[in-house]
Amino acid sequence: MERKGVSTDLSDLLHQLIQSYIEMLAIVKDVDGVARQTKILSFNSAIEAARSGTAGKGFAVIADKIQSLANESEASNKNSLNIIKSMNEKIYDIIGVRTADMAFDLIDKIERNLFERNCDVKAWASFDQIIDVLQASTEEKQKDTNKFLHKLVQTYDIYNDIFLADNKGNVVASGVHTDAIGKNIADVGWFKEVLQSRTNTASDMYYSKTANAFTMSYSCPVFDEKQELIGVLTTRINWDYIFDIIENAKISPNGEIYVINKRGEVIASLNRNDILKKDITELSAVKYVLKSDMYGYTIETGESGKISCVTGYAHTKGYHSYKGNNWSVIVREPF
Repeated sequence: MERKGVSTDLSDLLHQLIQSYIEMLAIVKDVDGVARQTKILSFNSAIEAARSGTAGKGFAVIADKIQSLANESEASNKNSLNIIKSMNEKIYDIIGVRTADMAFDLIDKIERNLFERNCDVKAWASFDQIIDVLQASTEEKQKDTNKFLHKLVQTYDIYNDIFLADNKGNVVASGVHTDAIGKNIADVGWFKEVLQSRTNTASDMYYSKTANAFTMSYSCPVFDEKQELIGVLTTRINWDYIFDIIENAKISPNGEIYVINKRGEVIASLNRNDILKKDITELSAVKYVLKSDMYGYTIETGESGKISCVTGYAHTKGYHSYKGNNWSVIVREPF
């Protein structure tokens, strides 16, 4: 049977199901009230029948039958109520599993994308043009390298910029902010980390004054043919791609999505004003995920004892050889 006009948003359908449960519960309570009134009526009828003596015997039989039916109705209603309450619990469990699945899917999409960014910088650091300008830098080579990096930024719009520095920290080339060329970044954390580890590294999300935007960096050492470290290539991620991922998620109008780092700081949200400002560390789901609980959900109740919110969470498991950034996603469905 074809059904047109039915919502395809699971969050919306689940909210409608909860509303139907509330309406069904109200009906059961009404029926229970009728059963109770019927029992009282039959009890009163039995008393009046007893007062009437022999003349009231027939009426007493009817009153007894009404009492029996009222008892059966009350028992059936209690069974119905228990079934409905059990259905209600399962509804919230379904929502919990869905929010946890959504959180898992979102962190997986983010990490798969970042895995590719990790591969990008490792591949580009091995390009002959990158190695050559570090070994014998000339003004012409620098211009060509700037053009090359700029083309990469244009081709891969997930980047805000790409920088190349020699092993002393002097910026040699840039894809966008060429005014950085000649500056020394030897004391910058990511540069020192690459020199010390001699491997590619990833920063946490931060606000870049240069790009005037939120970003993160992937940095990779550049080696010559003798495996001597001669420089560092570093990229700046366009943080809009994170927003694109979470904003495309199917969630209710009042739903919330957060990406948090290993310290529980909000680094992405449906509300961009939350970034690095909103504190959600007191949420049970956040506490679980920061303890490396990989996947799950919590059901929260308000002061009235009614369920107020279901929160799903998922911690990164990395992607292939990429261990991930130790981030997590939190998905909340309030009621």
